[in-house]
Amino acid sequence: MDDPSALANHGGGTILTEARSLPFDVYPYRDYVAPAQTPLTQYFLQQGARMYAFATQIRFARGPTLS
Repeated sequence: MDDPSALANHGGGTILTEARSLPFDVYPYRDYVAPAQTPLTQYFLQQGARMYAFATQIRFARGPTLS
């Protein structure tokens, strides 16, 4: 948002923080190529660590199934 004070002045709430980013590209899922696993990630996987980033489904004790 270019003018953070506009939100606060129009009853939209209190601004807690602001972040800025360089421009970036958004690709369709079918065109996305993930970066290779890092050596540290490979080491954790070899040790049997559960890496949720690579799971197809995540189940928690309570709540819905996330995918």
